[in-house]
Amino acid sequence: MGLKRHNCHFTRDDESLSVPVFVNFQNDSDDWILEVALAGLGFAQLPIWMVGEQLKSGRLKQVLPDYKTQTLSFNAIYPQNCYVPLKVRCFVDFMKLKLSENTMYK
Repeated sequence: MGLKRHNCHFTRDDESLSVPVFVNFQNDSDDWILEVALAGLGFAQLPIWMVGEQLKSGRLKQVLPDYKTQTLSFNAIYPQNCYVPLKVRCFVDFMKLKLSENTMYK
């Protein structure tokens, strides 16, 4: 498998930055990507809530801390009904809270 060019997009205030990087592997599993980064085999673009403990312990280091990445949408899909179970409402509220947190894990 050869190197593929990929552009990472970042913003800071009104400034946009596009950084070309060359990758020799990629994966859709955030857990796998985290393991690769922890093994020192590359860098990862992962949600802060997923890497907070590793950043706090020093196992990972954040690069470009002043820049933000592209936001991703998240949709909760469940059957429309007059009655939405409490566990579904709690889960959706929890995800809203977690996904809206933009602060560094301290």
